[in-house]
Amino acid sequence: ELIAGSTINLVGLHRLHAIVWRGAGQPALLASLRAAGMLELAVQLVQEPNLLVRKAAVQILWALSAAPSGAQLLAAQPLLLAAIIRLIEKGAFVAEDLEILVPPAVSTLRNIALAPGAHAAL
Repeated sequence: ELIAGSTINLVGLHRLHAIVWRGAGQPALLASLRAAGMLELAVQLVQEPNLLVRKAAVQILWALSAAPSGAQLLAAQPLLLAAIIRLIEKGAFVAEDLEILVPPAVSTLRNIALAPGAHAAL
């Protein structure tokens, strides 16, 4: 459970990042993330005011995008792509976001753009 009421579990996000990093290309993991609503939750998490929550969410997306199948899954989520782009745009004006969030967010978009058939989504 990553969210309990209004509290976001950072330890849970870090554990999820470790799981995704190790198995980003595995179809079972991708299906589980999709079934659990993680992609929809990621839209919310990358827009959270807490920098640590946004950082953890972006790192999860970056790890997921490292595998072509994960990148294709992300490319099929227009709200998520829009949230990542807004994060990058905002990061251009906020120093801590520029240093911490923008590099993995840009790498995530690059990975998505390089995935087969994903360029149309961008």
